[in-house]
Amino acid sequence: KEITFAFSSKENFRIEPGEDLLSTFTLDEALSSISNFLKGFKGEIVFFDSKSTNHSLYQYTDEFIDAEDVMLMLYVIDANHNYSSSSEALKYQGYSGENISSELFDLYEKCSSKLKTEGESIYLNIEKPLIEVLFEMERAGFNIDTKVLSDLNDKYGQELSQIDYLIHTFTENKTFNVNSPKQLAEVLYDELNLPSGKKRSTDVDTLKYLQDKHPIIPCILEY
Repeated sequence: KEITFAFSSKENFRIEPGEDLLSTFTLDEALSSISNFLKGFKGEIVFFDSKSTNHSLYQYTDEFIDAEDVMLMLYVIDANHNYSSSSEALKYQGYSGENISSELFDLYEKCSSKLKTEGESIYLNIEKPLIEVLFEMERAGFNIDTKVLSDLNDKYGQELSQIDYLIHTFTENKTFNVNSPKQLAEVLYDELNLPSGKKRSTDVDTLKYLQDKHPIIPCILEY
């Protein structure tokens, strides 16, 4: 694994921890050192996905590190795009994605400027404070009875298998996937010749409309 960080958009720093004798740091030692530094740092801290980063660092910090979150800023600016990683976000925003931390720092500055014209209050007063709330909720979790869940999984699995078998007794195609809207539409409207309309929909409202047209429909609704 590799840890990168930056103090500006001009230079990217990289730590490559390892577990062999030639390595300067193990991963635990590197994360512990960085965490202790961040706990005492008085300046601005910038993360991509602050909640996930805090989960990774919490065993070393034992506290939530308040930081600006570029992923959240991008969401406030344009909620139509979600990013699974910092490199994906950087590449979409026109960066190389190779010097992640320094490029992220530059993107943070651009996002900050953009939010000042629109969305800053949403980010500062609603979205950002919610990060720590969600973080604490995820850490606290809730108790579950794994035996009950396992029993329910077996019970519903058996019921689904029985209904799935019954559905396929009405069709010539014995291998189609009931969960596939495309394959289900082909069975209903091409093989069974049920009235389709222009959209050939398989949503619940359409299936309810068709439920007295063929005995397969109540089975699909139950499924």
